[in-house]
Amino acid sequence: MARRILYLLIEETDRELKSRALIAALAVDRGFDVVLAPQWTVWQNWSDLPPGLMLFKGNNSAQAVRMIEAKRHGHMVASIEEEALGIRDQRQLLRCYDGRVDAACDIFLANGQSQAEAIIERFPRTAGRVHVTGNPRIDLLKEEFLADVREEAAALRRKYGDFVLFNTNFSTINPRDYDALGCFDDCERVGLIDSKNPRDLDDFFTWCAWEQTNLTAIGGLIDDVRRRSPWPLIIRPHPTEELSTWNDTLDGLEGVRVIREGDHLAWTAAARLLVHPGCTTGVEALLLNTPSISLVVDDNPWHDLYLSNLVNPVVASTREAAAAILRFADGHDEISPRRADCLQKLDAHIATHPDTLATTEIVDVLAGLRCPDVDDLDIARLGKPRPVATTEGKIDLETFTPGHIGGLIATFGSKLGLREPVKVTEPAPQILHCAGRDPHRVGV
Repeated sequence: MARRILYLLIEETDRELKSRALIAALAVDRGFDVVLAPQWTVWQNWSDLPPGLMLFKGNNSAQAVRMIEAKRHGHMVASIEEEALGIRDQRQLLRCYDGRVDAACDIFLANGQSQAEAIIERFPRTAGRVHVTGNPRIDLLKEEFLADVREEAAALRRKYGDFVLFNTNFSTINPRDYDALGCFDDCERVGLIDSKNPRDLDDFFTWCAWEQTNLTAIGGLIDDVRRRSPWPLIIRPHPTEELSTWNDTLDGLEGVRVIREGDHLAWTAAARLLVHPGCTTGVEALLLNTPSISLVVDDNPWHDLYLSNLVNPVVASTREAAAAILRFADGHDEISPRRADCLQKLDAHIATHPDTLATTEIVDVLAGLRCPDVDDLDIARLGKPRPVATTEGKIDLETFTPGHIGGLIATFGSKLGLREPVKVTEPAPQILHCAGRDPHRVGV
């Protein structure tokens, strides 16, 4: 009997694995066979993957080339733009969309109405193919899915007590794998920047200047507050930053610790207060109900690109930020009362669906497509792909396992009251196959 395969391509397990497991739980319940795989494994094994529906995590030039290849091998293509979750500026958002996705992608899943409008304005022919669904990563911030995060946060509070969390994101001037020039080359490689375009060059230098200003401001704020705060300061650099830079700079300073281990959501939930210079964690803090402030110390236009600077209270100087932190620590919370207004501002950019899940919206859209049908002999081909090397640090093979993924799916299924138990196997290295007890149900 006919079966349908939904391929969930993963670039970073830290960011995407849980959300893809949530999609898998609901998709199997709707009759799909689901395959989770690192995107590089899929891209190097086209001939050994039976045709299905492939959900790409982005739309840049690197992704567009692979979408075209997927279509050539008989797959349908859908995309969700993971890089856009924290962006509110439409021009910046559209950097993520290569011109070829207009023809190569069958369905675009948008985080919110603003993103949908930007896609349609840039690609008018996509008007009937863009769906405002929200993002499963936002579903995971709903209280019914936060038990593990809240438990880890409680453990962090027991260990560290009350603390102020500083999250940074300076991966252009302090990148983990190379220098700023290497970052520029990487941006050009995936189509975010065109070195022949003067405006793009100016944008890149503006970006670097924004990070340099923010780095100086955050450093000064840390040095000022640590001397006066009753709470320690914990600094968590972004995973794409070079950690040694922070360790070398802050090592030995009283009242300051640099820590990157653990789930960033648990750290955000555990903090008494989050301080950041425009990080997506500011949006997550809002949804986790953790008070958060954004440091915006000049008029660099790059500040206006980020959603967190719209939905978090903004402080305009290190002096103002220090005063706000110290007042908060003294029991004067001027941040939390503004939460309702901040949530209202979020609505146009991220659909939060109070009565349902973004994941349900996504699976409903995908289930309504005319996906290629396969049979049991096709499914057997999933045992043929060969593993390939992935970008260092992006795929955690200790969590990318049938046991871990199966546990996540079972937990999600239990919370959602799904009737279909899911079996997760690894027919080939880095290929995880998720199927229900009756795999021959299609589109139930």
